[in-house]
Parts: sequence; structure tokens; C-alpha cells
Amino acid sequence: MNREQLQADLGEALANLEDLYELRHGFFGQTGVHIGMNVLKSVRRQFERDEANLKERIALLEKRLAAGDSHVGAEG
Repeated sequence: MNREQLQADLGEALANLEDLYELRHGFFGQTGVHIGMNVLKSVRRQFERDEANLKERIALLEKRLAAGDSHVGAEG
């Protein structure tokens, strides 16, 4: 991957993280619908996994950009 692609991927990952935060806020901030505790726990765990994956991806991309390395590897 070239530097421009790394920057584009970083921008996309940051946007996805922001979208995830907005979705989580909307889901957990709503008060009009009853949601069972098991569903809430399951959804919260999924949000946490997605957040961790995105943060890991962002950190990797930032590290590669800072190092001037354009080889992201299999996870990229």
C-alpha cells in the first residue's frame, strides 16, 4: 500500500469509529423502547469488540504512516 492509500484507510477507520460512537449513543441513549438485559449485554459486547478492532487498526495505520512504511500486511 502506498502512503495515500494508508491515509485513506486511516480516514475511513476514523470515520467508522465515529459512526460506531454515534450508533452506540443512539442505541443506548434511546428511552422509548424496552430492550432486554441479555440483548443489551450482547450489543454492548459487540460494540466493545468493534471499537477495539477499529482502534487497533487505527493504531497500526498511524504507526505505519509515522514510520514511512507502506507494507500493512495481511490485516490491511
